Amino acid sequence: MIALIGGRVITVTGPILKNGVVLFDERNGKIMAVGSKDEVSVPDDAEVIEVHDKVIAPGLVDAHSHIGVIPEGLDWEYSDVNDFYSPVTPHLRALDAIDPYDEGFKHALEGGVTTVYTGPGSANVIGGIGTIMKTYGASLRDMVMKGEAALKMALGPKRPREYKSKIPYPTTRMGTVAMLRSWLIRAKELSEGKLKEDKVDPEEKLMLQVISRVLKGELLAKIHLSTSPDEIYAIVNLIEEFGLRATIDHVLEASSSLTCWRQRGSQ
Repeated sequence: MIALIGGRVITVTGPILKNGVVLFDERNGKIMAVGSKDEVSVPDDAEVIEVHDKVIAPGLVDAHSHIGVIPEGLDWEYSDVNDFYSPVTPHLRALDAIDPYDEGFKHALEGGVTTVYTGPGSANVIGGIGTIMKTYGASLRDMVMKGEAALKMALGPKRPREYKSKIPYPTTRMGTVAMLRSWLIRAKELSEGKLKEDKVDPEEKLMLQVISRVLKGELLAKIHLSTSPDEIYAIVNLIEEFGLRATIDHVLEASSSLTCWRQRGSQ
């Protein structure tokens, strides 16, 4: 057992302890007790570390990153974050591209970030499935907590690409929303049996099955916005239309826009 004694302990769910004790089992990394010196009984054989000038806090969680798919220091020269072969690629998985030796994991851990969501970028309307993982471990298998956690979607105009694409990219925000809506409708039709599986090719079937998991609430929709507050209205409309369980990321002017949205709803 190891006891960290005397530090300022931020408990998050309770009051801050000015002279606290954190007791944990080094063998399994489990925290056994947190409290004041009077509350926590430290075993006689525990290793005691005095941390009077330190702050102890739970590990931070980064809910939106591309760590491991854009390796630190290499930027875009070696990046697996965007695949341009189609604007709709729900069947791609960050899990198949993460580099567990990315220096970014080490630096994140040194900064107190112990858990991250990492996934595809925003170049596509539907980019693929992201992963929740720890920033430490002996292998990718040790680090991954949930291999398939959320489906990345992204609004904003999609500029024409020099890469060969199976489907043309939309070039306006309304085109992006229309494409997203059409794939959600098609996935709904497949899950409801209105679209027969033998009427779609194997790859499209796989793509629609992934999107169907979002419609069923099995996968979170992680939706990226760009630089325009009006996109908030568009995506909230879409979330309500399909009953999506979703997060909205990079939300410029979110507070004022959502206040207006609520006022409109109350009227």
